Amino acid sequence: MQQQEVQALDKLSQGAVPGQIADAIPLPEPLDSPEIRLEGTSIEVIATGHTDTLDTTSLHVPDLDLIVSGDVAYNHCHMYVGATTNESRAAWIAAVDRLAGLNPTAVVAGHKDPTQGDPPRSFAESRGYLEYYGQLRDAAMPDRELFDAMSTATQAGSAASSS
Repeated sequence: MQQQEVQALDKLSQGAVPGQIADAIPLPEPLDSPEIRLEGTSIEVIATGHTDTLDTTSLHVPDLDLIVSGDVAYNHCHMYVGATTNESRAAWIAAVDRLAGLNPTAVVAGHKDPTQGDPPRSFAESRGYLEYYGQLRDAAMPDRELFDAMSTATQAGSAASSS
């Protein structure tokens, strides 16, 4: 991003919420390594590709059997699937499976119901949701019926149990 664009972003952000944003907004920079060391603990940065948005990442802390899944897994809330295709859902499911294969004991989802904790079942439930949505979309179900079916499945506890 060029300096002029950064200044325009700063001005726009500050105008939207006066007094709540720093005068200069630091921009993220690429990491030199896929590992971050924090107080002697290794945190692995895992590029997960396209999930609910482009170029998502997750964090794995092997010493804690922890994954911070970002946008890969959701926990008891509707997933952003409206802009997905069969191909993008397949890539998303592959990211879910890749993280689930690390066998964590805790999964902090990027989108979640905070009353549900951080269970590893979030991966299976997210996978099930994506698969179920894909089945309904492939069946050319009208949007309102698809919405109702997904809402019913989520209220039942998991779309995975509905597929």
